[in-house]
Amino acid sequence: MRKIATTLILISFVSVYSYGQINWNYDRQAVRKEAKETGKLVVMDFWAHWCGPCKKMDTDLWNVAEVLDIKDNFVAHKVDVDADRNLAIEYRVQGIPRVIITTPSGKVLWDRTGFSNANQFIEALRGIPKDASEITKAEAAITDKKSPTNYFEAGMAYQKLANQTEHDEIRGELLELSTGYFAKSRKKNTDKVMVELAALNQALNTAIDGNAKRALKQLSKMGPPNANTQEFSKYIKAYCYKCQGNQKAYEAERAGIKDSKLLASLDKK
Repeated sequence: MRKIATTLILISFVSVYSYGQINWNYDRQAVRKEAKETGKLVVMDFWAHWCGPCKKMDTDLWNVAEVLDIKDNFVAHKVDVDADRNLAIEYRVQGIPRVIITTPSGKVLWDRTGFSNANQFIEALRGIPKDASEITKAEAAITDKKSPTNYFEAGMAYQKLANQTEHDEIRGELLELSTGYFAKSRKKNTDKVMVELAALNQALNTAIDGNAKRALKQLSKMGPPNANTQEFSKYIKAYCYKCQGNQKAYEAERAGIKDSKLLASLDKK
């Protein structure tokens, strides 16, 4: 019996060792720097030495194979709420453990307080897109110059990243950020085509987020598109009708699209 128990312990040790431990970083600036350089999102774990549920989370979440297998997809940031009170205050931490997934610049995409089981945390961690480098570049461009073009490119970068995750909540937050950048792009913009494209992409974000009916209403309020945006408008309508299961309307809009990339995108949806 002792031999069997020893063997089981050894197997468990080898299993964890083969995956390696999460490389937690405790310095905020170093975390931000690594995230921006590697193009990864950040997973923040607010904890304390005296916190019982935090210890349970360490055992039942951070040291399980499902998480260790994807640990290289994000930058891991441990925040001791007693040692780094300013950061805890900034994120309004009132209970621990608390896990927050953020962009490299700190925008919150997912947030949970407390720990009972690992399932919802693992699901969120699996939903982290592997490459967030485009949003980092886009935000750096905005820091250099707050122009309509740079805001538009940021909106596109966030929209693209949203399409790389299957996690509804993370995708929804990315789309909301994307829509916000498109809104900023439309302000004081003299380029009528870019203004219309930004508005169309806002409608597309609504559809991607699961509200095709609302997206179609947004499109109807815009009026007829100009020659430069007509196919993209038809693409969004076709996407909405496909989501609604309206095959006849879908085929009618699709027939007016000649752009191969737009058609290929529709086929993937």
